[in-house]
Amino acid sequence: MTHCFLSFARVLRLPVALLLLILNLPGQAATVFCVGTAQQLTDALASAAASPDSSVDIRLRSGTYTGSFVLSVQHSNQSIQLSGGWISFLNTPCSLKFNGAERATLIGTSNGSALEVAINDPVSGSNVTVSDLTFSNPGYSAVSNTKVACVYALNSANNMVFERLQFKQCHSSTTNHASGVFLNSGGTFTLRNISVIDGQAPENGGLAINAGSYGGLVSNNYLSHISITDTTSTVSSSTFSGLYILVVSPLSNVYLSNSVIWGNDPDPGTSDLYISAPPTVYFSRVHYGKLLGAPAVNNAPGTGDPGFQAANDPQPSGSSVLIDSGYANVPGGAGTLDIDGKPRGNGVAPDVGAYEVDYLFRANFE
Repeated sequence: MTHCFLSFARVLRLPVALLLLILNLPGQAATVFCVGTAQQLTDALASAAASPDSSVDIRLRSGTYTGSFVLSVQHSNQSIQLSGGWISFLNTPCSLKFNGAERATLIGTSNGSALEVAINDPVSGSNVTVSDLTFSNPGYSAVSNTKVACVYALNSANNMVFERLQFKQCHSSTTNHASGVFLNSGGTFTLRNISVIDGQAPENGGLAINAGSYGGLVSNNYLSHISITDTTSTVSSSTFSGLYILVVSPLSNVYLSNSVIWGNDPDPGTSDLYISAPPTVYFSRVHYGKLLGAPAVNNAPGTGDPGFQAANDPQPSGSSVLIDSGYANVPGGAGTLDIDGKPRGNGVAPDVGAYEVDYLFRANFE
């Protein structure tokens, strides 16, 4: 069943060869929502929470959606997808997809996160995928011990995947973290091909991973191809801004691979990367400025200037040490596409971070 809230002005006309190169032709889900306004997105999310269908697909047209959006899974053995980059083709609503983070943007409000995602007990066997979106919230000021300016996710014994996402100007004047908080209790989190730029909060302008356990279940957290830069903490007593990893159970595992966390808070006493309770934290080819704490394993670490395009732009320049220096196979998988929708492994090895440099632009051919 397809729900479309939009009228259709015209059919997109592109050469067939170009369509074959850049467009994704997905299969039809059990229930599909094609949305183009903030109210339509709110309605689709509410309908998804109430729907018992085994598969729900919420597709966002290109544009900006302002509000406090909530994706809540209320049924077991259910799969819900939320993604941007959709267009209508041949009079079929949201039938073609452009992969990449920048086509659809969710902007939060002063008292609400841009997106909250929750799977609570007793739901089991369910999956959520959030992809191809940008999140922003430059004015979050709500008083909350747990929430965050842009994305707050809570997973209990289920599975969540976040990929090809950009966090930009996530600013909070009240909460510990600004860009994203991911709480995992006995389930699986996968975050990959994600960029965080210009986040601000009293403690950490970037991302926070809280890895716990529920009912004796193992919690697995797979983070790969993440780029975090230009995030700051606004309180002088803070010791980190960038990526915060907290392990609260010996049954929790955190794998961070092919990622760069560098160029964050300029205070010399503030670290880019913080690890608490490290016995089950494993690094593979992580490039960072300053590390507070130590992982159990740290394979092929990198330090020093990574060679970004600019101070607040984590895309690698042609001479960047991030190019072709990643591992081909990482825990949880790297995904087949980078944050812009380009194929991974465009060289002898994957690039470190969210962006894969086009072959012609390597070696400073810019």
